[in-house]
Amino acid sequence: MKRQLLALFFPLVLGAGAAGQSYLVHPPQYKNLEGESSTSYPFYYHATNAAYRQMIYQQVHDNLSKTPLPLKGIAFRRDVWQLYTWPAWSADVELSVSHSPQGITSTTLSRTFAANMGKDATVVIAKKKVRFPPTVGTGPFPRPFAFNLPFDTGKIFLYKGGGRSL
Repeated sequence: MKRQLLALFFPLVLGAGAAGQSYLVHPPQYKNLEGESSTSYPFYYHATNAAYRQMIYQQVHDNLSKTPLPLKGIAFRRDVWQLYTWPAWSADVELSVSHSPQGITSTTLSRTFAANMGKDATVVIAKKKVRFPPTVGTGPFPRPFAFNLPFDTGKIFLYKGGGRSL
């Protein structure tokens, strides 16, 4: 059984290739602040029930940038209120990126997973086991982006800009 979660909106880092800029935090207002919500998705690693450890996850980001950006990776950070230490862990990951079809935003997602994917969907991380580092339950506020997913060698997704959803 696979679980499906259609949309959550929390800070993440996109590996961008703009001159003089190595990353972009989205939404930008959370670069140095904790987000307003959190979730253990898509990395619900500590579940004991195998069904909860398998899922297809989809996230939409609105108005990412007015200008085109070459995207080279994505990263997530822990919620500051998670006070326990996580040991190193791994997950099978496959990541596809696309521009959302016209009319699809983080608030207008279809319940049909495929309807939210654009025709330019690109597999930027082929399915593989990814190992994530241990993280401690104390430290800076907000937490650093410790869960990094660089795209596979040679894989870059060109975000077209214009405030489109991704």
